[in-house]
Amino acid sequence: MSDYLTMQTRIQDELKRGNLSSQIQNAIISALRFYKRHKFRFNVARATADTTADIEYYGLPDDFIELDTMVLQEGQELVFMTERSHYWIDQEKGWADYRDRPRVYSVQADEFRLYPIPDGVYELTLTYHYELPEPSADTDTSSWFTDGEELIRTHAKVDILENIIRGPESLQEAQVLRLREQEVLKQLRIEYKRSQSSGTLTPTF
Repeated sequence: MSDYLTMQTRIQDELKRGNLSSQIQNAIISALRFYKRHKFRFNVARATADTTADIEYYGLPDDFIELDTMVLQEGQELVFMTERSHYWIDQEKGWADYRDRPRVYSVQADEFRLYPIPDGVYELTLTYHYELPEPSADTDTSSWFTDGEELIRTHAKVDILENIIRGPESLQEAQVLRLREQEVLKQLRIEYKRSQSSGTLTPTF
């Protein structure tokens, strides 16, 4: 399994530069932040939560980025809920502030809101895009350093070549690496689509 230090060492070896330790670290972190809002097979999860009667708002996981789907289960029935805005719910509640089985949700800040307000306990299954942790120690690892290793490493090298080393040869090498980065990104997106069609997700909470 790869880790933060392994990636730093490999980038240093591939660039044939031994005096860019801090720049390499910064480039890796920048690459992680650049790609964290892209959905891949390894940063989309499925989670479950139970509603409580008369409770309208519920907290989201700390690593939450974006909600894809919400499914309500009542007995053997599965209901795909509809996403609306907070404004839409406010308008509906103006004339119908009642309790029933929720069928609509909205997401704002760090919580989601259900409408109608639940009249009892229902099981919800959420599929969502989440943020992998940034490394703080050399031994830290995550899927960025395994499944997404080449993508992050290549992006970081392009960053260093263009913004740190510079020069005609460095810029030319960066152009070649950008093409490779796009190829790797394309392949990861294909893997993500396949995982969605097969229902393969990583449970988190």
